[in-house]
Amino acid sequence: MFTIIAEAEAARRGINQRDTQNYFVYYSMSKKVPQRRNKKAGTSTGKSKSAKYFAANPEARKKKNEYNKKYHSTAKRKKYRANANKLRKDLGIPKGSKDDASEKKGGGAVREKRSVNRARNGKGGKSSKK
Repeated sequence: MFTIIAEAEAARRGINQRDTQNYFVYYSMSKKVPQRRNKKAGTSTGKSKSAKYFAANPEARKKKNEYNKKYHSTAKRKKYRANANKLRKDLGIPKGSKDDASEKKGGGAVREKRSVNRARNGKGGKSSKK
């Protein structure tokens, strides 16, 4: 049934007989599939020591979350986030990109792979900036 639909679609688009098989593969791969919820989402905790600790100690997790909420709502952190967002916007880095706005030693910023930027972790107490 699906083959007939794909062949009809190929004929409608003017694709010759020889390329119909290739078009069938393309057509079947590009067909929309309904999204399904990940059934395992939220069913497990992380594997790090801290994730296991906070999973086992809800009071400690609550205390940590309260601290983080207070810390990230300070003027200093808001200014930091606003600057980071401005740099990303200026460099044209879209949301969801695997690039970072990497700050340079002399000021300014460059677009850089996230993994490279975050791996440069200030070895020996030296600046981690590019």
